[in-house]
Amino acid sequence: MNDALRHAWTQLVTASDLDDHMHQVGQAAANAALLASMFAATADQRRKKLLIVGGGTAQFLDYVPVSTFARFGITLTDINPDFLARAQQRFQLAGITDIHFVIDDIEHCQLTGQFDAIAIVLVLEHIDWRRGIQQIQRLAPDELHLIIQRNPESQTSAFAPQRKLNASMQAFADTARPNLIAPDDLIQFLMPLGYRLKARDERPVPDQKTMVGLSFKRDD
Repeated sequence: MNDALRHAWTQLVTASDLDDHMHQVGQAAANAALLASMFAATADQRRKKLLIVGGGTAQFLDYVPVSTFARFGITLTDINPDFLARAQQRFQLAGITDIHFVIDDIEHCQLTGQFDAIAIVLVLEHIDWRRGIQQIQRLAPDELHLIIQRNPESQTSAFAPQRKLNASMQAFADTARPNLIAPDDLIQFLMPLGYRLKARDERPVPDQKTMVGLSFKRDD
């Protein structure tokens, strides 16, 4: 993550503005639906350790049943403590207690142990995504669930030019430049690491954007 993006995510964007923006552009609901679909498609129903990387404010809990996470022991990370505080409030209200909140940076991951599944939602666009994936690979997940954003070909910026942004999201747009990722680049990068694409799902959202969900399974 470059300095501008790190400053934006730790100093500029507020939890409330992020939630409002993601709700307005339909991405919070779309990403929550993708996560629920990914988890439901897993045939193995045993209890699992789930890591949600860069989970932010856990806004997905506003859009899916609590039962979506019933079979997981969860660790949720982010680099912004204010986002984690909002996430903790949401999980408490949902009655989910088997969860740990950790300030952690995916590019310099300090987590140890092993996780059965790792979910990363709209994070890879903001970091050196190859380094980030290599960092979490050492946690030996059987499953990787990735959600990325696809824009219209004519749009070069992450934000739609006609979209009116709230204050801190506008500050983000003025100073930081995420880099969108082609799904095929992720698929090709993960193959030599032993992960094969098992499922792909897409959800259209406003501003002619698409949320793309990619589920990978580690080779046996």
